[in-house]
Amino acid sequence: MRFLLPSLLFLLAPAAFCQPITTGTWTGTLQWSNANPVPLSVDIETCAEGLKLSLSSADQHYRTATTVVSTSWPMMFDIRNTARDYTLACSLNRNDAGELAGICSSGSSRARLSLIPPDVSTIGCSE
Repeated sequence: MRFLLPSLLFLLAPAAFCQPITTGTWTGTLQWSNANPVPLSVDIETCAEGLKLSLSSADQHYRTATTVVSTSWPMMFDIRNTARDYTLACSLNRNDAGELAGICSSGSSRARLSLIPPDVSTIGCSE
């Protein structure tokens, strides 16, 4: 009996760290060190093949084609700047508050990407 509780904790602990990502429309910013933050909107869906992600800025200068990303961490994807014709490689992790944050880079240029989840998660995939 005294081994039952430690055994249960050992079995249940990984589940606590594998919480599913909140789906729906996330909001956030892309922040360069010498510029105003760029507001972003990111739609995240859970699909059979992985997470489906579609990102855009209000001015449409930053966007992704709808992309399927792995459900492992860090979450990695590319953002395209259509106004200046370059691509940023992004790597994000989830913090304790459920937000996503990380770095997007192109060559030696780096920007910080921060995303806040929606209040209510959506269900399904628009495949």
